[in-house]
Amino acid sequence: MFRRRWSSLPPDPEWPANLEKLGYFLHKSDEIRNIQRPNEYFKFFISRNMRWNDRQRFAMNQTIESIIHNRLEQNHGMVKGRLPMGTPSNAPHVNMYMSKNLATASRVVVLFGEAVQDLGVLAHRVLGGQGGINMGSMCSVVTAIRTIFKDDDGTAIVIANPGQLWWWPEGKRGLTPPARHAIPMKSAVHWGREYDPSLNAIPGHETVGQHVKSIFEEVLGKMAKEDAKLAIVAVTDVADEVEAYLDSNDHWRVWGPKMESLALLGSYYSLDMIKCGGFRDFLQKRARAWISDDAPINTPVCNAEGRIARYGVGCPVMSVGPGSHLAELLLINGHEAVLKWMKEVAATSDYQNPRFTIIEDPMEGKTINYWTEEDGKDDTPSPEQKKKKPLVEELVKAVQNTSLIANNGSPKKVNSTKQAAIKTEELKDQVEAGNLTKEASPAQTTCQDNKTQAASPTTETTCIEEVTANPVIFKGPAEEEVPMKQQAEEAEAEKQARLKKKKEEEETSNLEHMRRTVVHALDGVEGLLGSVFSRGDSRIRAEGDEEENEE
Repeated sequence: MFRRRWSSLPPDPEWPANLEKLGYFLHKSDEIRNIQRPNEYFKFFISRNMRWNDRQRFAMNQTIESIIHNRLEQNHGMVKGRLPMGTPSNAPHVNMYMSKNLATASRVVVLFGEAVQDLGVLAHRVLGGQGGINMGSMCSVVTAIRTIFKDDDGTAIVIANPGQLWWWPEGKRGLTPPARHAIPMKSAVHWGREYDPSLNAIPGHETVGQHVKSIFEEVLGKMAKEDAKLAIVAVTDVADEVEAYLDSNDHWRVWGPKMESLALLGSYYSLDMIKCGGFRDFLQKRARAWISDDAPINTPVCNAEGRIARYGVGCPVMSVGPGSHLAELLLINGHEAVLKWMKEVAATSDYQNPRFTIIEDPMEGKTINYWTEEDGKDDTPSPEQKKKKPLVEELVKAVQNTSLIANNGSPKKVNSTKQAAIKTEELKDQVEAGNLTKEASPAQTTCQDNKTQAASPTTETTCIEEVTANPVIFKGPAEEEVPMKQQAEEAEAEKQARLKKKKEEEETSNLEHMRRTVVHALDGVEGLLGSVFSRGDSRIRAEGDEEENEE
């Protein structure tokens, strides 16, 4: 019996978290390049086995993260903190960065990145490709804050970490949702590790929403100056969590007086979701949203209520430019525009968003149909339609009657009224368009169950109807007078022709089947005879050989 030991499984691949050992170096352009081929960036697909690719990227991401953290600490004077406050380094915690002057600053700029990125990372496609370390990380945003808000002592920075909320016990650190699947395993074929709250949950940071709450209540509420103004920048799904936290009467009562401005990039928290009146008023006056759009950067896209092609988010929406088609590129391309607007708000005590004039270009050769109150009203027939309705009903009955007339004008038993239904629909359309007039009264009909059978294209009826009047004649604008009896005869003739053709095809098919059966039988007989003759020849040859041997 085959038995495979655990020791025989292929080992999990290992890569060192070192840039040079991974085969890369930091180019003078601040980009990561291949040592052997300096013109090439980081290569993810090094194997057809995705486990090898993921493990290499895990080591590279850790290396890049350490470079970013070193720059934030050495070049920008940021301090790494642990949440919950006072947690030892070997216990479950989540890291975050804050300025040294957080306790004394009169203004705090809070940066919320995406919930799938490492601390300080904006986009790995920029970090490991064209752009480099500073452009693809929070380093560029912190540099812009220091430049635009030149009073360094009066402005502090807090960098939240909504991504690394999965605690890795062996590594003593938090990981993002994608990274937790790339941690070392017992072998290369192990499926991974499921989420265990007792091992992987960080107290008070089990979800992104709870992490946002902790940043407000533990960091800004306990570590920042009591009267410090808050300028918050949030991206995509975390922006929705920030709005959801502030959209509460209890929370807004505490944080509303401290809020100076709010910038939302790629958020989806729509206007109809807002419940708190104070927060709604703040959004309209001192908040802005930025999205990817074909218009140049900082071009107004819509006002707080939205427009025909875009729902409202409660505040004016601006464009980040056509190059930000991915959510992770929004803050990279738009942080300067965002921070300049925040500086303008900070410099004006009674600042309010202006009302933008949005001119929507209609589609080429078409006019946009705006929704009006008339569109919501019930459709009521006009006087002309009311006059046409009795005529339409008479036409329906007439077509049903005349479709049942036999060649000699006597009543006829039918099994289908599809032809009558089709003709009825055609005549109804012509009457509605005003192209058909009635010149004779419809025939009176009776049915054996004393009920008029309505023609339907999907049902069949069996009914004997008596025609007591001449066929009805209808005349269109470009048609001659054609008795309905003649039309019924033509339809019946066409039906008989189809049945005859179908019968001939069936007979031909049967003959072909019989021919093939006979041919197959003859082939079998021929094979059988050949086998018999072959055996006879063999027997004759065998007897001849025996006679020769005897002689």
